[in-house]
Amino acid sequence: WWLAVHSSSFESAMFWLGVEYLVAECWFGPVVAVLQSSVGPTLGGTAQGMFTLTGAIGNFAPSALGVLYGSAAAGAVEDGSALSGLLGVGVC
Repeated sequence: WWLAVHSSSFESAMFWLGVEYLVAECWFGPVVAVLQSSVGPTLGGTAQGMFTLTGAIGNFAPSALGVLYGSAAAGAVEDGSALSGLLGVGVC
């Protein structure tokens, strides 16, 4: 990512960004392989479904926290207590 941001041309920035995306997604295959080998053959689909569901919830969580924070901060004085309370409950 650093090389993409500090590149001297657009083409080299896009090249390094592509490399970063490729490397960033390399974790998925080994994780699914370990997941499938850790459960029995009859539970592979259920394990994969639960893994995908937790990933979807994790991807949706920042948007939900943003909406909740926006509605909490709209009627309150911004002193950080709304954000700290929301993150304390929503993340932990």
